[in-house]
Amino acid sequence: MTAGFRFTFIVPVFLILTGASLFSQTSDIRFDHLTINDGLSNNHVLCIGQDSLGFIWFGTQDGLNRYDGKQIVVFRNDPKDSASLSADVIRAIAVDSSGIIWAGTRGGGVCRFDPTAENFIRYLSSEDNLKSLSSNYVQSIYIDSFNRVWIGTDNGLNLYEPHSENFTHYLIDIKNELEIGKNIVWTMCEDNQGHLWLGTDGCGLIRFDPLTGDYMQL
Repeated sequence: MTAGFRFTFIVPVFLILTGASLFSQTSDIRFDHLTINDGLSNNHVLCIGQDSLGFIWFGTQDGLNRYDGKQIVVFRNDPKDSASLSADVIRAIAVDSSGIIWAGTRGGGVCRFDPTAENFIRYLSSEDNLKSLSSNYVQSIYIDSFNRVWIGTDNGLNLYEPHSENFTHYLIDIKNELEIGKNIVWTMCEDNQGHLWLGTDGCGLIRFDPLTGDYMQL
């Protein structure tokens, strides 16, 4: 009886203490704010990523920002430097398994940043090169489980081919009522079967199979 009494007494006390601890942790949550007053290049932040070194990257309407927890370093386009950002509006950020930062821009294609060399390699759309990026207006970037770089633009999906540094294009060939904006890929994610799920502008949610190149509208 004594052992039973102790058990029923201890459990409620444990639950009360656990609940109090959880409540205390929740109430301790606070937010820090970073603005142009703290060195951020612009208050309109469009995307965020973190690299393997722990740096946080912010894509804004006026440059790419690298934050180490204390200071912010800003990268912008320099018309006189071809190794700088190609454009200052950053719409998408992704980091591959090698620590390379990929930044998608509005009007300047996609840039590949090497943290060691601290320079940018630009990938732009060109009418003279059918294997170039399908559009310079990049909306999303995703690194899949095979470390492949997928780039969503306002003109379809692109797969980066690292050996040739070319791009394979995938256009969404699905009928919709408007037929406008269906190849704008706003966002994407991979499921455990290797399918890519694409959020489009006007064509809803699309499941894409990289092995076959087939689309399914959901």
